[in-house]
Amino acid sequence: MQSKFVFELSTFVSILAISVACFGLLGILMYTVKTRTREICIRKILGARTGSLLAILSREYVLLIVIASCIVLPVVWILHNLALQDLANRAHLGIADVALCLGVMLLLGCTTILSQVVKTARVSPAETLHDE
Repeated sequence: MQSKFVFELSTFVSILAISVACFGLLGILMYTVKTRTREICIRKILGARTGSLLAILSREYVLLIVIASCIVLPVVWILHNLALQDLANRAHLGIADVALCLGVMLLLGCTTILSQVVKTARVSPAETLHDE
């Protein structure tokens, strides 16, 4: 009974932490896109395609996610092994599990990034530049 409660509590806290991180990334991204809207519109007028705009706007955020993952995943792996080393029935964390975690983190980050970048890339440059 107690282990079920601990499992449910840790699942809730994990989902909450991931949600807060995604909302933080979304907020930073919305601010960056808002400040770079004029640049995006000028690039579109000069012939930039949506794919190149996606690459320009998302490159730094994907790089930050990869750097953060490279720092966090080894630390989590080490802490996991240290915390559970005395237990007989412990779950082994392998390279495939770490790679899966990295993939999920990149997928969540890229989904958050693409949601705003695609919306901004599809805005009409004439209306945006006319307003300014």
